[in-house]
Amino acid sequence: MTIKDWSASSSARWIRRGSPKWLTALVAGAVVVLIAVLLSPLFLESRHSGPTPGISNLKRLALATLLYTEDSEGCLPQDMSSGPAVYPAVAPYAKSPRILDTGDPASPNWLGNGSIAGHREAEFAETAAVTIVYFSSAPRNRTDSSSGHRLVSFMDGHIHAVHEPTFQQSIATGWKLFPGANP
Repeated sequence: MTIKDWSASSSARWIRRGSPKWLTALVAGAVVVLIAVLLSPLFLESRHSGPTPGISNLKRLALATLLYTEDSEGCLPQDMSSGPAVYPAVAPYAKSPRILDTGDPASPNWLGNGSIAGHREAEFAETAAVTIVYFSSAPRNRTDSSSGHRLVSFMDGHIHAVHEPTFQQSIATGWKLFPGANP
C-alpha cells in the first residue's frame, strides 16, 4: 500500500476528520475518574489517626533521653517523673515540645519512671530491654480501668503497647516487663 492509497482509505479519513465527539468525551471522562480514584486517598483523612502521633512522640522522647544520657557521662536526667518535668533537660535533643503530646486526650502527659532518675545508664545494662522509662498516664482503648493498654518506652529505646494488667504487674516487679509477660 502506498502513501497515496493509504490517505484515500476510510481509516485515514477518520483520522483527518478527528474522532467522534462521544469518544473524546468518554476518554476524557475515564481519565478524570482514574485521576480521582488515584488521588482520593491523598485527600481523605486516615481512619487510624489514634495512637500514631503518640507512638512517634514517645519514641522521640525516649531517644532524646538516650542522647542526653550519652552526653551526660551516662547519667539519666534528675527529674523523670513526667514528660514535662524531663523536657527542660532533653530539649536540646528534641525538635519541639510536641514530643510531649500523647495523642490521647484521656492521657495528656507521658509519665516517667522516677525510680531511675539520676542513675547511671550502665546500672541497667543487663535489663535495658525490659526497664520501663516512660509510659502513657492512662490506659488507651479502655472500657474500664483494668482493660486497654499503655504505650511504654524502654531503656533501650524501643516502644511497646502493654496491656494494663501486665503494666500494673511490671510496677510491682520494679518497673520491669519480663519476657513471657503478656504484653
